[in-house]
Amino acid sequence: MKATALLLAATLLLPRLAVADEAVADDRIVVGPEDDGRSSIEHARFSRSGEALSGPRLFEALGRSDLAERYRARRATRRALVGTGATVAALGALCTLPVVAVGALGVHDGERHLLVGGSIGLGISVALGIALALGGSRIRSSPVGERTTRRLIDRFNLTVPPAAPVFGAGEI
Repeated sequence: MKATALLLAATLLLPRLAVADEAVADDRIVVGPEDDGRSSIEHARFSRSGEALSGPRLFEALGRSDLAERYRARRATRRALVGTGATVAALGALCTLPVVAVGALGVHDGERHLLVGGSIGLGISVALGIALALGGSRIRSSPVGERTTRRLIDRFNLTVPPAAPVFGAGEI
């Protein structure tokens, strides 16, 4: 009698356990698809809460605070170079254009050096500013590539225990 009851209970309960286990997500990190259907690290999120994980938050969730700090430092360097480059180009243009304009309006033999000097200063400052901005824009914020980040996510997901099944009232 007991064996029949256990068998009956197992037959009724096990399918419910499997369904409940599939319905409840754990705290794994998933990488969602982009608009074109490909998956990207940019769309990583927790499977349970749906909380988006990007940039340093992703590396912190993976337990790699060292990579999160490197991410922040690289992003700050990038922003500083782009901002400095734009500022140098703009200020160089603003400071030397009046000199070039005055020199172009009334170029006498004695004032030709103003035109030449202003033109050279304008060219150097704008070129330097553009070089800084372009150099800064080429810096990737992420300290590791996408392949390494995917490996880190896979390793993290292997350490996450599966979620316990959830039963509704009267199901046990």
